[in-house]
Amino acid sequence: MHKIQVIKTFASEVSASLNKQGIKLGTVLLILITVVPFSQMSAAETSVQFAGFSYISDYQDIDQLFPLSNKANRGGAASRGAIDAELGNRLKSVSPSGYRLDVDVLAKPNADAIVTSLALTREVVLVEKIDENYKLLIQLSASALFVDFESMQILKEQPINVQFVDAKPEPYTDREIEQAVERLYFNPGKIDLLGQYIAALNGYSPKRNYSNTIRVGDVIVDDSVSEFLPEYLQAQGSLEAMLAQSIGKSLVEHHNVSLLPFKKGYAIGNKMSMRFADGKVFSLAIPEPDFELSIQLEAIKKVLFSDTAAGQTWVYGVLSSFEVIEPLSQKTYAKFSFKNGVTKVVPRSQRHWEDWPPFEESIRAGYSKLSLALVSPTKQFSKRHLGGGKEIDQLKSFMGVLDKCK
Repeated sequence: MHKIQVIKTFASEVSASLNKQGIKLGTVLLILITVVPFSQMSAAETSVQFAGFSYISDYQDIDQLFPLSNKANRGGAASRGAIDAELGNRLKSVSPSGYRLDVDVLAKPNADAIVTSLALTREVVLVEKIDENYKLLIQLSASALFVDFESMQILKEQPINVQFVDAKPEPYTDREIEQAVERLYFNPGKIDLLGQYIAALNGYSPKRNYSNTIRVGDVIVDDSVSEFLPEYLQAQGSLEAMLAQSIGKSLVEHHNVSLLPFKKGYAIGNKMSMRFADGKVFSLAIPEPDFELSIQLEAIKKVLFSDTAAGQTWVYGVLSSFEVIEPLSQKTYAKFSFKNGVTKVVPRSQRHWEDWPPFEESIRAGYSKLSLALVSPTKQFSKRHLGGGKEIDQLKSFMGVLDKCK
């Protein structure tokens, strides 16, 4: 039966009953008219305010850490950057399910608001000469941040990462590199930082208080991994941050948990600075997590799988271990090792190739695969990726923790 029919039937029944008591139906209808829309209005009033594009850094570090992104952002009006303008325009057509997105506040939210920002955390631009070509690599890392503006406390983050790779025989000019960075911000397409942020907004469910929170705690990398690392990951903490971002991104996308920023990432202590294009700087508090996930990248290894006249096929394997603990009690909830591999076909005509890209693919794809498997782990998955069917209980315990962090 349709809702209108239910209301009409209900009204008729009430009218017949109340007429006997001398009560007019208009009184009842007035109550229905005022009460029903009020409940609908309360749900509609749940809002999240877009505060703008920001950088996770102190003011003096912006040009040093994000030179090309900052240059691209300067093309906007005086009070807002070009990235803010582009993102603001795109957000006007976004209608998330479950809350209203207010895009007209731009770093001037209400005191009691939940605010969101696309916060840039890392910019990598690298040009290398490989054989007869020049390779251009651009990697942008960011977070979809959700903040309780009154307490300046982070409620949740969702890591975002985009990577652009190109190659050509001639060296890249400065302007060509700048244009490549601009495309990641201003050209909606397959490689689209703003699009990933919009996807995060569409999947967000506003909450001021989560029952529990989780963050990536310690990340340890075995010394044997260093021989395969490219230049941009050789700086202290860079690979650790990439590993934390990879697993964190998968956990939020697949399970919508309340993830807090990486323990040893861009935060200092339990604080981090968020700076907007108009110069405003906010110091954000990071609460202590209820659970911590620790990662150890134990080994990476490439193995020749086949060698034919056409070329070679290599398997790039990665072995990681995970541990989920409650920091307060130091209780361990889950502990297991996880292995994953991807294949790379190298044509016979290709003399040189890079080993790190397939290793990174193995890490990112593997962590995503692990996150998905937590929903309904199977013995087959456990035997293939964890080394034994009995390890399935560890996955179930991990999922139990994630269920507490929603």
